[in-house]
Amino acid sequence: MKTTLELVHDLQALLSGPEKWTQGSYARNVSGEKVQIDDPQAVCFCLTGAFQYLSSGEAYRWLYNLASELADAPNGYLVVWNDTPGRTFTDIQSLMAKMEELAKLEAA
Repeated sequence: MKTTLELVHDLQALLSGPEKWTQGSYARNVSGEKVQIDDPQAVCFCLTGAFQYLSSGEAYRWLYNLASELADAPNGYLVVWNDTPGRTFTDIQSLMAKMEELAKLEAA
């Protein structure tokens, strides 16, 4: 099983640029059409879709709960936070950096 720090690094790699992040769908293909997260044509993900793509079970819950808490997601719904109008990829990067900091502290 991967460490939490490895999972966060996987997340940062998956969402490594604004073209790899989306809103309004868990995943999209190169044409911007909604696809399932496990579709081989999926090229971009929302945060929740990225968590589901990368992990399951306890690891998924850890990523989701940590991100929801750090983002102060409305009622714990990270999807709502991700899809809020005006949300930017810079916000996503900032959240992932905070997650990385906490994962490093946990690993120490």
